[in-house]
Amino acid sequence: MSLVLDESQLSFDRWHAIRDWVAGVSLVAEPSNENESLLAKIIIDAKPNGLLITPSMLPTVPAEIELFMMANSVVNPPHPLGTSLILELPAELIDVEFQLPEVEDALFLQTEWTPVLVAKVLQLGYEGGFCFTGGKEEITGVRDYNVMDDMISLLR
Repeated sequence: MSLVLDESQLSFDRWHAIRDWVAGVSLVAEPSNENESLLAKIIIDAKPNGLLITPSMLPTVPAEIELFMMANSVVNPPHPLGTSLILELPAELIDVEFQLPEVEDALFLQTEWTPVLVAKVLQLGYEGGFCFTGGKEEITGVRDYNVMDDMISLLR
């Protein structure tokens, strides 16, 4: 699960509340900007399991933190070794003519997932990761998790 962290204490309070509330899920921090002091605060205060980064942030990230980078194409995506790619695709593309991307490094697909799309991709033999987006909330912080539970069940 990833969360955007910025300079505000509220974003860090939300991070710690979620870390205390959600068990068994790795948390990935998404720095809102490339400010070195924000990155340092995230590493020291939030202690994320991973970071969603840009190439210019690499020199200041400790080796023990898992790194993720966004990509909009799997054709020669620019990323350093040891960094997982998050490929964001429109759901329509996956639904109509999805072909498994051939990437040697770790790959996570992100789209507006449904249980039908997850099942389709798994049936095609995809063994990479999935990035689920937050989805619609009934009110702030409240949503129906039945669809998410169905998709996670397919992955188990």
